[in-house]
Amino acid sequence: MTKSHGFSITEVLISVLVVAIVAAIVLPMKIIDINQAERIAKWKASYVEIMYSFKLMKKNELKLITAYKNNLFLKPEDYWKHYIKYCNIDKEITERTDFSQYRHVFLNGKIIKHISKYKADNFVILKDGTILGFTGLKRNFAETPLGILFVDVDGFSMRNFIGKDVFILLIYPDRIEPMGNNSSIQEMKEDCSAIGSGLKCSAYYLVGSSF
Repeated sequence: MTKSHGFSITEVLISVLVVAIVAAIVLPMKIIDINQAERIAKWKASYVEIMYSFKLMKKNELKLITAYKNNLFLKPEDYWKHYIKYCNIDKEITERTDFSQYRHVFLNGKIIKHISKYKADNFVILKDGTILGFTGLKRNFAETPLGILFVDVDGFSMRNFIGKDVFILLIYPDRIEPMGNNSSIQEMKEDCSAIGSGLKCSAYYLVGSSF
């Protein structure tokens, strides 16, 4: 008759240690995945709201849109001021917020220089906490965008990475498009990675691709 033996204290401790190590590796990754999934959901919701605001503007500001389509030298900032009238802005918080220290970086961690077109210099805060930033662009051709719209779905709650919680839209006189809209899925995927800028994540996540 054979005797069955239980686990020794050493074997139990080793097993517990292995489980703890695996949990320490896997759980933070799962938390990161969940957090990013929430940001992507916020981005998609923000995109719908932004497009609705723009639709209202097109309906009511046809003369303005026509003027910007025909004149390359009109100030982009004036167009921005008209657009945000149709956004759900929290005027009180926007007015008392100091944006001078607000910064965002590329997804790969590279710093955005002060003179870069990817540095926003006009801001408003929506009632859901989303920060909208804007920078105007010099236009040489009618088909080029007049500005860049930055959508920070996390507001001031974390360090701001383009493609992670900050998403980019190109503003034309008669339309708004997510950055990377005309790129292939593969190009979007490569840019929306740890070594990419994150600029094309805006379009990548809208077409249903995962992170």
